[in-house]
Amino acid sequence: MKPGSFDMANIQSLQTPAIAFFLTLPAPVSALDAWDTMLPTAQRMAELLDGVVLDEQRNAIGRQRIAHIRDELRAYDRQREAPPLTRPTRW
Repeated sequence: MKPGSFDMANIQSLQTPAIAFFLTLPAPVSALDAWDTMLPTAQRMAELLDGVVLDEQRNAIGRQRIAHIRDELRAYDRQREAPPLTRPTRW
């Protein structure tokens, strides 16, 4: 299936094998904040559609994987906040 958006005029008859959520970085907010906003939305949609939230390798996402993703996003945010390294000036 091609990525895109939903045809709202025909949403009631829509049938699809999957819905994908993408978190594109950098974002206007921190990566961790974006994840913490997106994950509950994906989980609620999965609940309403009797589906399962999967990770990027199509494994069911559990607490341990969520914690690992959050750690990765914290590291990403820290790296983006760090000042660039410069060579020390000589006296």
